[in-house]
Amino acid sequence: MPSLSTNKRSVILPFIDKCIYNKNRLDYCNSLLYGVPDHHKQRLQPAMNANARLIFCAPKYCHISPLLQQLHWLPIRLCIEFKILFITFKLLQGSAP
Repeated sequence: MPSLSTNKRSVILPFIDKCIYNKNRLDYCNSLLYGVPDHHKQRLQPAMNANARLIFCAPKYCHISPLLQQLHWLPIRLCIEFKILFITFKLLQGSAP
């Protein structure tokens, strides 16, 4: 992120906190959506894209993939699969939640 003045930073940081909170809410219990048709899960993707655009102050019609990659965020479908695989791995290693 480019260097920001103190005034701009104090205005933008609360929005970034909200975006991170929203991302956590998107990830919460998303493993319950495993097996649900993709067209239902894709309704969550625009919310994640809007969060990424807000964090980077990007225009509405910019490409979203590079922004998601810089944030190390997976698309919703892959987030769900990763969470299922991670829980399965932890279960097989004996350190399940």
